[in-house]
Amino acid sequence: MARPSIVPIALTVDDHTGYTLWAPPWEEDGEEWQAFLGTTEDDRALVHLFPTPAALATFCRSSTDHDLADHPVWPVVAGLGAADLTPDDDHRYDLDGVYDIAAENPDRWAVEELAATVDMVSRLAECLDTAADDDEDDDTDDEDESQFEAVAELVARPEVGSLGLGIDAFLGRSGEDSWVQLGGALDELWEDVVEELGEHLDWTGAGSATLEDYPPASEVTEEDLVEDDDEDDDEVEVVDLADGARTREDIAHMMRLPHYEFTSALSHSTSSGAT
Repeated sequence: MARPSIVPIALTVDDHTGYTLWAPPWEEDGEEWQAFLGTTEDDRALVHLFPTPAALATFCRSSTDHDLADHPVWPVVAGLGAADLTPDDDHRYDLDGVYDIAAENPDRWAVEELAATVDMVSRLAECLDTAADDDEDDDTDDEDESQFEAVAELVARPEVGSLGLGIDAFLGRSGEDSWVQLGGALDELWEDVVEELGEHLDWTGAGSATLEDYPPASEVTEEDLVEDDDEDDDEVEVVDLADGARTREDIAHMMRLPHYEFTSALSHSTSSGAT
């Protein structure tokens, strides 16, 4: 399993794009963890979405009341600016565009795009489903219903599972039939999937924004995302890690993997705040 990392991601839903952080699965004290930047309020897990990477960076610098606060590389991420917290193309998930992609003829890009989007939605559901936590604490044999039944039904469809096989699964006559079946599954379930997920998306930036602060996704440019980062670049913060104090720029450069994954250079274990 890869070393602990935190990855900036963008989610587009209902023509609004929000920015947040995802901690891919990592192992700690013999257990596997995965988490997103969020909190749990009144037994409802939320992912905090911010209108810009700059707003996300501001939150990261000032708040430790969230599920990533105990992540091994959080001290590094907390010192980064908007430019470093801007997702790359591989970590932007357009939930609005799923129907359009499925309506086209399958190609490598379309299959990879759909596979990545469905995979991220399933990861969100896994982390946000507090009913699963309730089941573990319940001594009875009765299981609570999942909060993401549509997601579970979608990912269980064989044609959806075929996305993981790549474009080869959708070539030839049988592949064409599978692509049509995939489109049918999305037509049937995707609206419910987005509705279930929407119950757990915080479009207030943890209380720092309103929905009007999130510009229409179709109007956002790269310059808009980083225009507020100038003041971040003027400051050099020092972060204490096990291998000594370094500037945040040095640490980020040393620890950056492809797709802005900020991997841990720490060898000791810490407790996790994963959902």
